[in-house]
Parts: sequence; structure tokens; C-alpha cells
Amino acid sequence: MFFNSMPDVKSPNQVQIVRVKAGKPLTMYLTGDCLQVMTHWYKGKSFPCLKPELDNCPLCQIGVVQRYYAYYGIRSQDGKPRMLELTSTAEAQLTDCFRNCPIESVMLVTVGREPGKRNNPIHVSGNYKNCSPEELGEAQRVVLDKDLMKRSLIHLWGLPTTNGNITVHEYYLTLEKHIKEVINGNV
Repeated sequence: MFFNSMPDVKSPNQVQIVRVKAGKPLTMYLTGDCLQVMTHWYKGKSFPCLKPELDNCPLCQIGVVQRYYAYYGIRSQDGKPRMLELTSTAEAQLTDCFRNCPIESVMLVTVGREPGKRNNPIHVSGNYKNCSPEELGEAQRVVLDKDLMKRSLIHLWGLPTTNGNITVHEYYLTLEKHIKEVINGNV
């Protein structure tokens, strides 16, 4: 489910998405929640799948394949908050890294793709560092919550915005109308 509450998306706050590029490994701290989203890629853009919130997702109806992505809050080496975009396979690797990570530690993750084709599989490795309460607080100082990640995706994907004063179902109906306009070439 993309929304279980309606974030105020008129806010200009937007967090950059980090996508893993071939031959360019990245190391970062995990600092925030995970936002799991079923998406569609259509006409060069991502759209959230509207199922199961609506009975009929317009993109599912025309046969556009669903794609799963997990977005994790991270702090990059430059100290700025970002969202790490992972496929289901890469997320499973990350989950394996977490299994033995104590609560009083910080997870340092390295992600990368082999050089060559841009769609090579993502490889994930992680280490954790036991911390004093002060170190832990500093390492986790940049925390992204799911609402901020949702607002950022709405802006990055060019979806309709709202002031947060509508219900989740009303927003899904707005998204449905927007997606139908995209399909019909009206946007």
C-alpha cells in the first residue's frame, strides 16, 4: 500500500533517490524506515499501482507489469538524507544483513552492481558497528520517515499534489483520473 495516511504533499521538501549504477559501489548508513511500493513503469515514468486500494488500476488493466521497489532512508557519505531504491532481490540481501544487527548499533551498507550492463543484479553487504548512545544518536540523526519519502516520490514522479485534507481513498481516485489522462495522452 502506497498510502495508509495522506501526507501533506504541498511541502517543497524532497529527498533524492539513490539508484545503484553499474561499477559504482556506494556505502551509506541506514537511518530510516522502509517504504515498500508496487509500481508501474509507463511512458518513461513511475506510477504507484492503485491495487488493492481501488478495484481497478488503470495500468494493470492495460497490461503494464507491476514492479516492486523498497525505499530505505539512508545518510550518504556527505551526511545528507537520501532514499535508497532497491529491487526485491536486493532488499532480501539487505534483510539478511540485518538478521544479527543489535539494536544499539548502526548499519553501514554497501551496494553495487558489476561493471557492464546497467541492469546487472545489485549486490548488498552490510556491517554493523556497536555504538555508545551518543554515537548512535549522531549516526541516526538524519531519519527519514515514510511520509517524507512518500512526499518526495509524489514530487519526483510528477503526481498530483494535495494539502493533506482529503482522504486516502479520495487521493487514489485523483491518481486514477491522472493515470487515465496519461494513458489517453492528455497529460
